[in-house]
Amino acid sequence: MGKIIFYEDRNFGGRYHECMSDCADLHSYFNRCHSIRVESGCFMVYDRTNYTGRQCFLRRGEYPDYMRTMGMNDCVRSCRMIPVHRGAFRMRLYERQGMGGRMMELEDDCPNLTDRFNMSDFHSCHVMDGNWLVYEQPNYTGRHFYLRPGEYRSCCNSIMVKSGCFMIYEQPHYKGQQFLVRKGEYPDFKSWVGTNDCVCSCREIPMTQGSSHEVKLFERMEYGGQMMALVDDCPNIMDVFQTNHIFSCKVIGGNWLFFEQSNYKGRMYLIRPGEYTRFTEWGGLSARVGSIKRIMDY
Repeated sequence: MGKIIFYEDRNFGGRYHECMSDCADLHSYFNRCHSIRVESGCFMVYDRTNYTGRQCFLRRGEYPDYMRTMGMNDCVRSCRMIPVHRGAFRMRLYERQGMGGRMMELEDDCPNLTDRFNMSDFHSCHVMDGNWLVYEQPNYTGRHFYLRPGEYRSCCNSIMVKSGCFMIYEQPHYKGQQFLVRKGEYPDFKSWVGTNDCVCSCREIPMTQGSSHEVKLFERMEYGGQMMALVDDCPNIMDVFQTNHIFSCKVIGGNWLFFEQSNYKGRMYLIRPGEYTRFTEWGGLSARVGSIKRIMDY
């Protein structure tokens, strides 16, 4: 059984609160924390509720000036006790999300992942045994994060858009499947029509109120072949232009969504003002475009 005591003032002064288990919200017990005493066990403390925000690992000992020693602020909003583990330690690191790409396995400490694996970026991992700390920099320096046994797929299971309009992407650097999210709450990935819980990049869509929408569509790459112009939504490209393959386009005004299927269904792609010499430049897997819609009413 572990025990940690939080004090409002430095050198263990002022009001205090004792904790001997996980606590998702410490705000009701104290407003600030300047010193900590860990009487037994090991703990992770967080500067936000529900075990989020910046993390700090604390062993048994005294921390009379917690802010200066750990480089943290005086906000401690949640804490998690790290259970004692006796046995083997094992984890697998992956270069891509969802346990994809090259895999590297660890069974002991590693002060420099680049030297050992010739890689420094990992996008998912699987902790099979033991409790681990991962650090941003070599030699156990920089921000660190506590990993318990389980799978870490770089997942996102809920989104709240407080204002504006965004495009979220399954892969880093605005790649992979795209989804439009407007102001509102999305309690799970199905609510934004996602197929999984991977969200690795996002792009804010600027407002275009007062400006007209216009896009020019071409049946060949690099603006070749027949040209078709749109200034309004089009639920069925085939009905209007007798083709559903668009190989390049020029967006003159406004932000648009291209859909693979008619009636605004299937995979979608954000098309911002600019020129696209081929469909791959807007992230398309093919030149198929079944419907097109303006992004309005943010």
